Amino acid sequence: MGFQEIENLLKEEQWTRSTITNYTIQSFNELDEQISKLDDEEKTEAKNLCDTHLTDKERNSIIAMYVSGSIQLERRGSEDYLLLLNLIELFAENKKWNLVDFLCQKILRKTENKHALRLLANSYAQTGKEEEKFSVWERLVKVDYDEIEIVKQIAAHAQQKNNADKAISMYRKAVHRLIKRKDTSPIRAISNTLLELDGENFEYFMNLADQVGSLSRSTAVALLRDLEAANKHNVDKQIEAQKKTLQYDREDIYAKENLIKSYKAKYKKHSRLSSCLESSALTSNMVRDVVHSIEDFETNIAFDKGTFVFQNSTGKIGRIRSIDENDVIVDFAGQKGKDGNRLSTITSFSS
Repeated sequence: MGFQEIENLLKEEQWTRSTITNYTIQSFNELDEQISKLDDEEKTEAKNLCDTHLTDKERNSIIAMYVSGSIQLERRGSEDYLLLLNLIELFAENKKWNLVDFLCQKILRKTENKHALRLLANSYAQTGKEEEKFSVWERLVKVDYDEIEIVKQIAAHAQQKNNADKAISMYRKAVHRLIKRKDTSPIRAISNTLLELDGENFEYFMNLADQVGSLSRSTAVALLRDLEAANKHNVDKQIEAQKKTLQYDREDIYAKENLIKSYKAKYKKHSRLSSCLESSALTSNMVRDVVHSIEDFETNIAFDKGTFVFQNSTGKIGRIRSIDENDVIVDFAGQKGKDGNRLSTITSFSS
């Protein structure tokens, strides 16, 4: 009965030239009832009948598209739901949004098909259902790993709703996908937004600079400049950002000058600050790789009057009594006499 009824409906549709406005949700419920009466063999015959009808007689037959597409969906033999998706687009073009919703949900009850999700989200957008649209978008970006623009819109929406955790998560997802796509140009703007939302997570931004730096050194430097500015009241974080900037651009005079200012601020009470800066070539006219200068400076500045040190050769712990560029006098525990131990260098110590 079901197969014959479907065949009759196809003929009736063709003869009467039924228009898209004639179809309702009830029309499709009735077709589902006819399909449910078929056994597997009859479903195959019905599908073949509908496919032939679409090919040879009426390529826009709504009944044929629905029946064939529904049987394909039921069997879940593949992700090819083109007939149902085409049918949804046909109703969308004619602004039959209730049928668009019905057909999208039919597919989505079986599988999170990204095309159906897009069509459903568009339907919600067209009918002013904004929150429903964003809910569908969140489902979409879980299955469409290449989508970026919608991820950014979800993040912005969450930010507007004061949902900082979701906004941060979505902005990070957008950044990750941009890096995967090797598109660094939009990242700086997103990073600045993340700095406003999650500025305390310093290591994230340092790691981000490294990831971006493998694709674009100039973008990495720009990110580090922003990170430096966001941490203007934290000299240690500024130093880390400035040092990494110089790793990407050793000729960056601005970063070098700012690093020197940061060192002077951090070690302003250090008795050997000027001499360490000079000897490392950070402030001298000596031509030297700035990264090596930084390494030397940070090694030397670690030692000052009162610093506890460990002598590698003897395994003794001592405290620096005095130090200059030539000599260091260290008091070791249990030493004889009050003069301390005069040593020519500090290379045998660790602080």
